[in-house]
Amino acid sequence: MTTTTACVWLSAALWEHEGHAVIEATNGKHALERLQETTVDLVITDIIMPDAEGLELILIFHKTHTHLPAIAISGGGNLTPEFHLSLARHAGATHVFAKPFVMEDLLEKVRALIPQIRIKNSPPSDQRRASSGSPP
Repeated sequence: MTTTTACVWLSAALWEHEGHAVIEATNGKHALERLQETTVDLVITDIIMPDAEGLELILIFHKTHTHLPAIAISGGGNLTPEFHLSLARHAGATHVFAKPFVMEDLLEKVRALIPQIRIKNSPPSDQRRASSGSPP
């Protein structure tokens, strides 16, 4: 198992432990294919990837999935992480993280996004209740 594969596996295990279904993609091209065949609530992507980088992924899926939040992660590659993450923000990333980062910080951002995602994906009557604080 390579380091990259180990990180993806550990990350998926963590998200599943948090109660989330995880759909993995091995590279940017694979992620774009998965987005065409599967409905997702959130995308977490590395910026530097083979076969379509994370920045390209964000730009392409935001054309058809404008409501879909994205979290971009970068270690920088040949440039600084801040450079790549600034581009990711302009492309539509909701949150960005420079490597190395604290996993609890990422979990906190995802936990904060989940209620927003559920409200956006719920029927209009549920949205009114959620925004007014009324129970379903």
